[in-house]
Amino acid sequence: MIRSQQSVELENRWRLWPKADGARVPHRNAFKPYELPALVPNLAVVRLKGERCVVLMAGTNITERIAAEITGLDYMAFIAPAQRGQVLGVLKKVCGHPAGCCMHLDSDYSRGYTLKLEITLLPVAGDGGTGDCILALSVPRPGALETPAPHFLGDPITSDWQGPGEWIDLGYGLPADAGKLDELKVTI
Repeated sequence: MIRSQQSVELENRWRLWPKADGARVPHRNAFKPYELPALVPNLAVVRLKGERCVVLMAGTNITERIAAEITGLDYMAFIAPAQRGQVLGVLKKVCGHPAGCCMHLDSDYSRGYTLKLEITLLPVAGDGGTGDCILALSVPRPGALETPAPHFLGDPITSDWQGPGEWIDLGYGLPADAGKLDELKVTI
């Protein structure tokens, strides 16, 4: 799978961020927006809380694509109930192992267009110092061309996670039960 320059840049920066003594991942505050200003509109930070995934911050390009403000909402509420377990499993592996992942997926909007996106997920520590947060980068897939239709607030979005995906070894190997990322289908 060919990853975008933005995905590789974020991973490389993540590897340079300081980690607290004994921590396996940097704190989410290690990311300084002024260091990567071109990525900020495409970034989101989410916190895992049991079966919930609370959006702490969503960049302007993300909210523009969705045509709604999602900060403070449970991301899992956007996922079809039958698929929440699979998505939550990936998010928990990213945080718990820790490992990163990158996926190429299609987001179909009912307003009549499809965005071909690349999603990169990297674990970061939250306020408790544990790896319970994810830094998510969402950018157009390398080489993909789209012409988005006008936004209509509240339109449903369907994301197909059956495209290619790969785990990113962040220095701790990969989870033994990681599975293949291209077997997921997610509706948001």
